[in-house]
Amino acid sequence: MKNITLYPLLLLMLSLNACHGPNVQVELPPDMQNQWQPIFLSVGETYQFQTQQSNDDSTVVSLALKQAAGTQLKAWWELSQRGAVSFSTQLTESADNLLTASKAALITEPSATALVNTVLMDWWPAIDYLRWEIGYKREVQTDMNTVFILKVIAECDIASIKGSQIQLISGGKKVAEACIAPTVPLPLSVKRYQADGTVEYSAIMLNYQTLQVAEPTVVSEP
Repeated sequence: MKNITLYPLLLLMLSLNACHGPNVQVELPPDMQNQWQPIFLSVGETYQFQTQQSNDDSTVVSLALKQAAGTQLKAWWELSQRGAVSFSTQLTESADNLLTASKAALITEPSATALVNTVLMDWWPAIDYLRWEIGYKREVQTDMNTVFILKVIAECDIASIKGSQIQLISGGKKVAEACIAPTVPLPLSVKRYQADGTVEYSAIMLNYQTLQVAEPTVVSEP
């Protein structure tokens, strides 16, 4: 009786599984070129967004970050509707806790609902890297065990910042679309869709600035 090796059979089974699997790139370790640091805010950054919920009035949201004691940041949130300030709050937190603290402070304010459900979504920390090229897609799993397919569909340019337009798909339906850039820790624009495909929440960055640290002046000796 001849000996039968299972190695060719195993290769065949693996190749068949690969052919029938989803067309999604295998997870790869992040590197500095592909890495994104979502919601990791820094001293000296200022943001301004225009947000909207369905057909309600739009809200302009401003955020400014300054240094507090030690490694903590002081964040100023200000929301305006029709040119008048509707809500403002100040927070002092570490960069790691600023997202959670901001959502807790803003979540009961009706004019902040669109911001919380777009710019401050829990999904962003799960997108720690991607290939900044059209056609790339991979599976993303959030801390809440929600699974999405992320697709890069186009290039985008918001507030003079170039980024990548992505879609988040769940159950075969588009649930969100955003423009993100590797150099900015908040999304440049976001749309959240309802089950019927209409936009429920939207946000677009109007302005972004970051403190520029001057290079030290080198004085040559005579």
